[in-house]
Amino acid sequence: MNRLISNDSPAYVPSGIEMHLLKPLFDRFPLVRVLAHPAAGSFPPPSVYAEVLPPWEIVEKILPEFLALGLDGLEVNYPGHTARHRELLRQMAHALGLLVTGGSDFHDRVKRPLGTCGVEAPELGLVMTRLGL
Repeated sequence: MNRLISNDSPAYVPSGIEMHLLKPLFDRFPLVRVLAHPAAGSFPPPSVYAEVLPPWEIVEKILPEFLALGLDGLEVNYPGHTARHRELLRQMAHALGLLVTGGSDFHDRVKRPLGTCGVEAPELGLVMTRLGL
């Protein structure tokens, strides 16, 4: 089954891929490029996030590479981000002119309702505008 948001989606980019290989994909399709849950690897243990994702310090170090590829946004509102990381990411997104996004994240061990960590109407409006909708 091919879904828009899943690990078998054409929009999914696996971890470990060399970033320069993404540029042709990004240039070919009209997309909104968002760095998903960038600070989740810094979530306090015990946590599935800390087991599989890099800490914020690593993400922050490679952020210029993402920006060079045309990054459009940061997933700020995310269940695996602490309040401190959400504020840091929100400030960073605004300073860099990036969209603020959110997500429920259904692919971990916790069951949570859709929209648990969404965005406010103005933030959604900016995403829709970027998509040309």
